[in-house]
Amino acid sequence: MILAVVFYGTAVRNNSPGGGLAVTLATLLVAYAVWRSHKEASLGLDEGGPWETRLLAAILVFSLLGALGWAPAEIGPTSAWLERLPSLAWAGLAIWLFLTRRGDSRQPVMVAVTVLTVALTLLVGIIHLSETRNVSLDVNLLHRASADAIAGGENPYSEAVETPVGSPTAGVEETIVGYPYPPVTALSYAVGEWVFSDPRFISLISWVAVLTLLGVSGIRQKRPSTLLLMLLLASMPGWPLMLRAAWTEPLTLAFLTISLVLWHRAVGSGLALGLGLASKQYFVVTAPLLLLHRDPGWMRRLVIAASVVVVTIGAALAIGPADFWSAAVEYHMNTPVRVDSSNLIGLLSSFGVDWAPPAVLGLVAGLLAAMAVGRMSHRSATFMIGMALTLAVSFLPASQAFANYWFLIAGLLVLGMAGGATGEARETAYPEEPRPNRDAR
Repeated sequence: MILAVVFYGTAVRNNSPGGGLAVTLATLLVAYAVWRSHKEASLGLDEGGPWETRLLAAILVFSLLGALGWAPAEIGPTSAWLERLPSLAWAGLAIWLFLTRRGDSRQPVMVAVTVLTVALTLLVGIIHLSETRNVSLDVNLLHRASADAIAGGENPYSEAVETPVGSPTAGVEETIVGYPYPPVTALSYAVGEWVFSDPRFISLISWVAVLTLLGVSGIRQKRPSTLLLMLLLASMPGWPLMLRAAWTEPLTLAFLTISLVLWHRAVGSGLALGLGLASKQYFVVTAPLLLLHRDPGWMRRLVIAASVVVVTIGAALAIGPADFWSAAVEYHMNTPVRVDSSNLIGLLSSFGVDWAPPAVLGLVAGLLAAMAVGRMSHRSATFMIGMALTLAVSFLPASQAFANYWFLIAGLLVLGMAGGATGEARETAYPEEPRPNRDAR
């Protein structure tokens, strides 16, 4: 599982055929891990043992790549130190935490590592955003145009929002008409524009929230392995690119992290899960997983999450059904094939094979994967990892799959491993009914 995160993490550097090979191998590794865990009836982190050593190794790999300047920098010029210095900090914090994980000073070190990680991420993120404020990217322009439309009382899914297509394969006069993301995302990034004059601050706040929640969870449960997972995310080469490009996956991960932390509380977990699912259209392929997953409180969580999705999407449909369908559904279904994708299309293209699969292939593949892993899902760990595998299988034959797609999947795998480390929470929150004594008379 950790090796899969490394493969996905390296694929987010840029969009290349090499990324197609990395994500294909990573997906196969996740599928094998899920199958093996089903056979062994377990999936998660054992405190101590080889897990922590492997996590440290993965963090050092990401840190080395960042220190060598391998972090993505194609969107907006940034200072060289901003790409490399934080990587050294992640490596140092991971080594410090690893060496003190069993000592008497473990708890103070865990608090210090969490505070330093969150503070450094926030500081570097603010600098990233300030240095790239004038970079005009289509996603960022869409967020701003949507915020203006909402503030003016207009439907953001209508012609009130129109920006040039940022794809390198698009024509000069091609435009995106209507905001192409769901209402949860539209409103969230609109708040970022209204409050900070830069919608991308929502991505930074979301990313900081993910790291903070993992860190606090690890401190409360006295599990250094959870903090190592926090550092694994912090050191992943792609997160500065997510901020600069205004991609929305950090927001989705924030909602899903809240759901994980509150998993033993069906209502809170269901609300956060629903917001996460409602933030990206492609979560529709995870529907069978939602229906087949079984653990204490699953029914209430499912009903609440589904209700959130229906209410938020329904609000946009009520305002203008045709506009929402055109901007948020049809637009994504009709995206042209991109040979520079980091998936099977890009991989085959590197060998001179032009493959243009039907748009429905990714949808069908994802639904079948969700049905398969749904039967094995019985706790938060298997649910998060099942979502990661479902999306990965769906993205591999999709018309396009770029850095932000695999960034989300890597994050879901980390959440799954964190859920495995905190699996005992469900027993305390949902104690089993006492079994009757057959010998009692």
